[in-house]
Amino acid sequence: MRKFLFYLSIAIVFIGCDQPPKERHYTEIVKESVQPVPEIGRQDDPHAFLRNPQDMDMSQIPDDMNQILQDSVAETNLSWTLPDGWIEQPGQGMRMATFVTQDTDPIECSIVSLGGMAGGLESNLIRWLGQLGLSNVSPEELNTFIQSSETWASQGGFSIRVFDLRVFQNNSGDDASSMIATIIEIPGKTIFIKMTGSKSAVTNQFPAFKQLNQSLNIK
Repeated sequence: MRKFLFYLSIAIVFIGCDQPPKERHYTEIVKESVQPVPEIGRQDDPHAFLRNPQDMDMSQIPDDMNQILQDSVAETNLSWTLPDGWIEQPGQGMRMATFVTQDTDPIECSIVSLGGMAGGLESNLIRWLGQLGLSNVSPEELNTFIQSSETWASQGGFSIRVFDLRVFQNNSGDDASSMIATIIEIPGKTIFIKMTGSKSAVTNQFPAFKQLNQSLNIK
């Protein structure tokens, strides 16, 4: 009996060896690594970062991108009348000019001229609202705000759109950070004039800010 089982096992081995090997097919899947292109690095729109609702620290922008932004600053030969009590500082970086007051509740005002649409109206408003901690403004409220914006005329014939963000700060204290911004769109350029400070300071300096805007002219 043992011999029978021994010979049987050997026969099975030889029978198995006589079977042709089975073909096996494999499919190789190659995944290519796709590197995302940072929005800040897009060369077709140097102002793409302005579409970011959150404020961007300019010191974090790479040197090459910062140079592109500097090159996008549109030279505009503007003149203005300095409001009483305001101090004008030389333009620096992307700013044509900076104005400050030196009272106990100061404001800062800047004039920036950029080429093209400079990120778009809604995107800039969302970004500015975010800087003031007002990120909960709904699209409907923002649209109503834009549609109801006031328009001033300057001595040079500019149409100036006024965006007073204090509208969204009815429940904020007088010491809350606030902003009033105006935008002038002329062919190929967008001019931004922003006044920032505490809500009380911005309110107190509103007449002077309006005077500055209405005094704008071409040199």
